[in-house]
Amino acid sequence: MNEYGDNEIMRRVSGGNLEDLTILYQRYHMMLFAFFMKRTRQKCLSEDLVQEVFLRVMKYRKSFNPEHEFASWLFVIARNVQHSAGKKASRDLHIVKRDEVDPNREVDDAPSSEPLPDEETDRRLKTDLLYEALEMLTPDNRKLVVLRRMQHLEYSKIAELLDCEMGSLRVKTHRAFNELKKQYQILLRRKTNGLSVI
Repeated sequence: MNEYGDNEIMRRVSGGNLEDLTILYQRYHMMLFAFFMKRTRQKCLSEDLVQEVFLRVMKYRKSFNPEHEFASWLFVIARNVQHSAGKKASRDLHIVKRDEVDPNREVDDAPSSEPLPDEETDRRLKTDLLYEALEMLTPDNRKLVVLRRMQHLEYSKIAELLDCEMGSLRVKTHRAFNELKKQYQILLRRKTNGLSVI
């Protein structure tokens, strides 16, 4: 089974062969761990978040679209897991701050570390549009963006994985990011103008 591509294995997982999920775990758990470690700097938390990602992969396996790259779908889930963990941490910090407030003060005066609703909505919108733009790329360009930006791999490692020359890889990656930026700006203009995004 190890010789099969990610999408084929995920298709089997979606069909009920849950034991095949261990292959995807073996392929991606270290990449996900590095992804979370870069953002949280906490080993135990990063390990927990990796487990949460694969729990969600199993839970939402029926929603996987085999026409899209598995890696892109996986890192959308990872981004959502990170966002949920960040919101929980903010709530916990806010609760601590409220507990530390002088009992003679009104509780509502306690400062909140959470972003304002409009700021949070704007950030979520831009994140959603970015992932929509990512899905509009060709599979090859999407893979380059995922490996470089989401998995934070060095060009040397990507060149080794994709078996290509370093110079050619840098040019292709630059073009992939330009295309991503172009698609993102198109989606953002449509959303800003109140048009539906297709």
